[in-house]
Amino acid sequence: MWHVFSALWQEFCLFAVLGLGSDFFLQMFFFTTVLSIDIRRMEVSCSTVLTEICIVLLSLAQIRMSFS
Repeated sequence: MWHVFSALWQEFCLFAVLGLGSDFFLQMFFFTTVLSIDIRRMEVSCSTVLTEICIVLLSLAQIRMSFS
């Protein structure tokens, strides 16, 4: 069995673990933050669009009722 203890390998593994750990946490926090902001934006735009659709439908119904 070869047991190789090299400062280079130890430094590489430490760097890789720290890099992967920080990458994971940054992606999780950044992704959830951006996703929540995007969901709020879409909810606001969706409610705005639905409001405009309702206004158009109500005005069409009033026009139709005026012709009856």
